[in-house]
This record gives sequence, structure tokens and C-alpha cells, in this order.
Amino acid sequence: MMSDLCLAYHDNTKNPASERSNQEFVRWRLEQDAMDRQRRLNAAKERTMQNNLHQYSPREQNGFLQQRNQEEVDHRAAESQRQEAERQKRTLIRQRQEEKRREQAERGRRRREESERRQKELADDLKRQKEAELAEEEVRKNKRNNSTTGGETKGKQKDLADIKKRKPKERDLNTPDSYIPPSSRSEAISKPIRNQQPSQLSHWSESSSVFPVKQEGHKKRLEISTET
Repeated sequence: MMSDLCLAYHDNTKNPASERSNQEFVRWRLEQDAMDRQRRLNAAKERTMQNNLHQYSPREQNGFLQQRNQEEVDHRAAESQRQEAERQKRTLIRQRQEEKRREQAERGRRRREESERRQKELADDLKRQKEAELAEEEVRKNKRNNSTTGGETKGKQKDLADIKKRKPKERDLNTPDSYIPPSSRSEAISKPIRNQQPSQLSHWSESSSVFPVKQEGHKKRLEISTET
């Protein structure tokens, strides 16, 4: 019997669902063995009674038959109770397994929601950081532009102020427009005199080192020396 039980246990452990299922299988197999022994004992008693029934009186024979029937009734009741207990146990196991599956599904759903929420928060943080960087860059760019424009404006204003502060030179009405300062007399040799018409230069003398320039409306005479 034990060899059969060990073999059955070994066969059941090839693909066991859990250690608990193995223990339940062993308990069930022991119960089956106990019931088989009881059936064999009852069968032996029945054979003994049938063989020795002629030795007993009809009253004793009737008592034996009633006892046998009661034992069969008790056995059937015990078997039905055992089956009901097994059914309830299987139902409870199914309910627990279903609860575990629901809990696992709920935990998985919560983990997914938490992961999605974290990813969304991370994306929002990155977006806000990018927007802040762009705004900061725009502010720096505006500052650079304002500083450059302000410098140019200040320079222009300074130049205008200098020009306004600078006093204009008093113009001598007796000085002709063609007056050339002494520092530029050497350059004036090779250039025609400004604001002079060819008719006014007719009195030019090549042999003379000094040539007069007479203009109407002026009292001064411009004398330009050819010697530098």
C-alpha cells in the first residue's frame, strides 16, 4: 500500500500546482486507503457471516443483517459528507484563487496608472523646463539687443552733443569762397582754383611767381606763391 501511495505521490509531483496540493493529495489517498480497508473488513465479515449463518438462530441472523445495513448506511453518509467537504474545499480554493487574481489585476492596474502618471509628470516637467530655458534665452537675447541699441544711441547722442557744443567758425565775408588755407597751398598748385571761371583766369602769367586773383564784390586779393 505504501509503495502505491509513494508512486502516486511521485506521479503527482511531476507537475504539482503547489506543495499544498501535494499534501491534500496525500491526505485524500490515506483516507481512500482507510475506506478500502474498512470495505475489505466488512466484506470479510459478510463472508464469515454467510458461511456461519446456519449456526445462528433466525433472530441472530436478523440482527447481523440489520447491523450490516446500518454500517452500509453510515458508510454512505460518511462518503457523502466527505464529498460535500471536498466540494466546499474546492469551492473555497477557487474563490481564493479568484480573489488572488483580482488582487493581482488590481495591483497591475495601479502600477500601470502610477507609471503613466509618473511618465506624464516627467514629460510635463521636461516641457516646463524647456519653456523656462527658451524664456530665459529670449530674455538674455533681448538684454543683449537692448544693450547694443542703447550703446549706439548713447554714442549718437554724445556725438550730437559734441557737435552742438562745438562753436561754428566765424566766416569772414571778405574772404572769397575759393580761399585755400596755407597748409593746402601746395595741393592747390596742381588743382584749379575753386569757384573760378576760365574767363577769370585769363590774366595768369607763367613767368610770374605771384598771380593775382581779383573777384568782384571782394576787397582782398589772394596771392598764392608757387614756391613751397
